[in-house]
Amino acid sequence: MLDDSQSALLLMCKEQEEKYRFDEITQQDICQLGEYLKEISLQLDRPVAIEAALGNFVVYRFYPEGRGIHEETWIAGKRNTVMAFGLSSKHMMLKMLGKGLTQSHTFAALEPGKFALSGGGFPLKLKNGLLVGSICASGLRDDDDHNVLVQALDRFFQSN
Repeated sequence: MLDDSQSALLLMCKEQEEKYRFDEITQQDICQLGEYLKEISLQLDRPVAIEAALGNFVVYRFYPEGRGIHEETWIAGKRNTVMAFGLSSKHMMLKMLGKGLTQSHTFAALEPGKFALSGGGFPLKLKNGLLVGSICASGLRDDDDHNVLVQALDRFFQSN
């Protein structure tokens, strides 16, 4: 069972996923979103690796100095989680915790190491609910990876 703060986070994830939906999305939009995410991440104390994709086609990727294969592995797991379940990786993590699974659970029954239950992956959906891609970040704490994505989405939607 989730505690009160986790339940509040789950509700927040659902609201964010409803709020940040697109009429349409292009590769140029994905790159702009990636640039916003890069700008935000460069203002932080720690470097953040970033990926934005349409389906499984990576359109934008940024790995600052100090980030590499470890983040690439985490980002792939977050992207796979988003694309398999159509939810943010934070949302999916909270759902699984609510069912009694631990945060370190990696969907081993499906394919070991392919999925990640950790904040930092966010679905890119059209207003009709169609999942078209994902944005992902890795390098911060779980909540912070999620929050940096939401900041970039908020900036994108305010500017368009």
